[in-house]
Amino acid sequence: MQGEQWKKLEKVFGGYKLIAAFKPGFSTCRTRTRLTQVAFDLAEERLVTVDSKGNGYIVELSNEYPVYKKLGPVGLSSFIAFNPFQNDEILVGLSSTDIKVFNLKKKSSFLLSGHISVPNEISFYKNYALTTSSKEAIIWDLKSCLKMHQLKLHSTNISLKRSAVSTLGQVAVLYSNDIIQIWKFKKFDSDTRVDMKSFGLHNVKDFNFTKDGKTMILSAFWNKILVLSTSTWKPIKIIQLPENLIGVKRIAILPTPLDGGSNHIIAILSSHMIPHFLDLNTSCFIDISIKEVQLLSGIKKLCISMSGLYIACIENNGDLILIKTEKLLPTKSVSKEYVQLKKIGKRKLKPHCTEDHLRGIQQSIKKELKLQRLLSILNEFGEYPKKHRSIIWTTVLQLPANRSAYAALANENPREHIRKDMLKDYPLSEQSKAKLLNITIDCLVNWCPLLGQNLFLPRLVFPFLVVFQQNPILAFEAVLCVLCNYCQKWFEYYPLPPLNVLGIVENILLEADPALLNVLCEKGITSTEYAWPLLQTTLSEVLSGDEWMILWDHLWSYGRISLLLMCVVAYNICCREIIISILKTPEDFKKLYTTQGHISVKNLLEIAKRLDHQTPFRIHPSRYFRNKLCFLPTEGPYPPFLMQEYPKFLTDETRIAKFERLKEQNQVLKKHQQHILKESEEKRIHVEAENLRKQIHEARLNELRKCYDEKIRNEEWQLETAWNIVDKNSMSRYECTCKESLNAAKVNDKTDSEKSDAWNRRKCEELQDEVEKLEHEVHTLLETV
Repeated sequence: MQGEQWKKLEKVFGGYKLIAAFKPGFSTCRTRTRLTQVAFDLAEERLVTVDSKGNGYIVELSNEYPVYKKLGPVGLSSFIAFNPFQNDEILVGLSSTDIKVFNLKKKSSFLLSGHISVPNEISFYKNYALTTSSKEAIIWDLKSCLKMHQLKLHSTNISLKRSAVSTLGQVAVLYSNDIIQIWKFKKFDSDTRVDMKSFGLHNVKDFNFTKDGKTMILSAFWNKILVLSTSTWKPIKIIQLPENLIGVKRIAILPTPLDGGSNHIIAILSSHMIPHFLDLNTSCFIDISIKEVQLLSGIKKLCISMSGLYIACIENNGDLILIKTEKLLPTKSVSKEYVQLKKIGKRKLKPHCTEDHLRGIQQSIKKELKLQRLLSILNEFGEYPKKHRSIIWTTVLQLPANRSAYAALANENPREHIRKDMLKDYPLSEQSKAKLLNITIDCLVNWCPLLGQNLFLPRLVFPFLVVFQQNPILAFEAVLCVLCNYCQKWFEYYPLPPLNVLGIVENILLEADPALLNVLCEKGITSTEYAWPLLQTTLSEVLSGDEWMILWDHLWSYGRISLLLMCVVAYNICCREIIISILKTPEDFKKLYTTQGHISVKNLLEIAKRLDHQTPFRIHPSRYFRNKLCFLPTEGPYPPFLMQEYPKFLTDETRIAKFERLKEQNQVLKKHQQHILKESEEKRIHVEAENLRKQIHEARLNELRKCYDEKIRNEEWQLETAWNIVDKNSMSRYECTCKESLNAAKVNDKTDSEKSDAWNRRKCEELQDEVEKLEHEVHTLLETV
């Protein structure tokens, strides 16, 4: 707030008090504004609080006497916290379900959108933040202000009570059914579930990790404190609280000096609204004097600073109590040396702030990395040091790292169908780079929706992302610099290639090497084949990674837009002998301009710089383009893309809406066609399977007939052979001697024929069984097909 003066906190016994402001009502009575949220920064130099009207207050603790001033409106908040990554920013959970990132110095802010219900809690791990509402938990990347992971609840019977991240990267979520689910950070495919009811805890209200992350402390509503080991998730200690201490609402860790992070003192806030301090080692409460008890009565919210130096409490009436822990819980003994040093020191030494240190480093980098000094390095060594290239490019391009503008684009609804269409022919095996490319494409399409129709965009964007892959904001801003500077007049003939730009390239080649251009024309190769593929990829596909970076060291540092076009012409001149003597077909030329060659970037730049100086002004690109780099603004939104470069029928809003509608109809038509093709394919497979089954059945029946015919022929042959063997003389002798034996033989022949018939029937049944078994196998095979 402009003109707001610092005021001293009211001094009370043992501490200080910030009284909430009064505002006159419509009647003679006055309505009181209550403080609702409070938070310390990591350095314990500042405290921020918010009242019930949404006004913020900042308290400066580094002075000998704490002072405060009003920040102005920050919003009705459900939580508030300092951003550990940017100490001048606070994160405010709003009743609108958004999270506001508010800069204390610039008084500017932007929103993080993603929650569907009001977020009520936040915790931090490295440069990540975990926010929780009753229905979801979201992990945010505070560097890029992007949503990294999200846990959603689809059950109406279960809600989220609390979540937190330990310093070891363990994400824990407490559900309303007393189950805690734990994930290891960045390993969310596996989890651990712990049911607190198995340890005798019911209606768990709160939990906290110790500073070393090795222990979790939980509190139940009814008189129990549980200490869990985070390595085994088994109880270390269960403490039964006194019967008069009921309704435990919150617990807070109280760090003490030299405890090594294994914090053993916790503050317990019960329904009596009086904080109690419990020593977990001794399972005993720490006594505090009667005056401190009176001072800390009627407390509804408790906050302890990072190292336990301060305790801030919000009273039931809305006032803020600030007290030093050493006054509340004095140490038993103080060394004489410490007392003497305390008497000698007249003023309090202000600890060194990390952000001040980083700001000083950034300023010194800007002073050291002046463009003239960088150009002398570039002329001397021909390239920048690889490990410092991202810092040098950031300085040369004056990238502002505008987090608020980037977050506004990144948190818009992603256009997944556009991104999938653009990336279907550009797969990446490395997951981190693929994710960064997805995020950048989404931001670019949100920045300029018409870019979603340019399928070459991933090939243009990706090489720059590799340089800035540690910082997605700088990567996105570097791509914006490319689009706003080096892609001038690329879209005047969209969706056709930029014929105007390609015509300039052709004119330069005609001036520099007319014989080479004549060869290209004779072979039917136009500038769409020999120049446009190089421009689309900024020569990244024809140069190795290191040489491409060296090329852009020169392009960024010299800041001449025309130099990129000269490099395209220079590449063709370097490949002159290959083009004239070796390449014959269009496929050969396509391979030349899309695969890595063996052209030295040093030679390429020499030719390009010579062309830039020797090309006449009448055909020089600077006649048509702005030939100096323009930089992104440090504050506010990113500038709109050069919409005037698109054909007018594309930039007209009604035509854009019509184009989007036609595109959606085309997608619906494609899905319908795919459905029809799928049904027809299924019918075709079914008919073919049925025909195959019939063919196999007929083949099996033919085999069976052949078997029967072969069996009959074998039987006839055996009978005929048997009759030939029998001696006719012996048969006549038997006929003469006994007619009765003939009758007996007839009877025996009859029985033999009956046996033969029975054997044939059995064989026939066996064959039928085999046929049925084969038919069943065929039917099973067809079903699997």
